[in-house]
Amino acid sequence: MWVFTKRGFVSIIASESSPNFLMIQSRFPGHIEALFPKAHATEAPYGIYRYRAAVQKHVVAETLLDLVEHIDYSTFKKSIPDERYREAVIDAWNTLNKYDLGPGKPHEPEEFMP
Repeated sequence: MWVFTKRGFVSIIASESSPNFLMIQSRFPGHIEALFPKAHATEAPYGIYRYRAAVQKHVVAETLLDLVEHIDYSTFKKSIPDERYREAVIDAWNTLNKYDLGPGKPHEPEEFMP
């Protein structure tokens, strides 16, 4: 699972050694700690995801719930304070936009809001 937040980007996968833990990975220094402050992140000298930390599943779930409960922006990209990371997120957004299946029916934002 890829998780993009205004504080950082992580990839979350199953731990190969423990069913009660998930492996949190990042390409960027500090992103794991920004999302999981108590995690002990290590740096590998190679690999796509150089930064990694094993985190208990319940901690990951609680953290993700907390992130959702504290969304305070109406435009995700504009909420990212780190300019370099924001540009990377915009690049990812643009790449995913190429997968668009067509224009679809126009809608107003109010259609989806309670």
